[in-house]
Amino acid sequence: MGKLLNVSPRTVEAHRARLMKKLGVATATELVQRLLGVPR
Repeated sequence: MGKLLNVSPRTVEAHRARLMKKLGVATATELVQRLLGVPR
């Protein structure tokens, strides 16, 4: 993803971590499920 947007991997990690905290999810799997609207 970072190469596509021309940003460093660390920047991608920081944005993902911020989004996960905001959405209250603990794992990348939960994040994807939440973004896709998969019921819990």
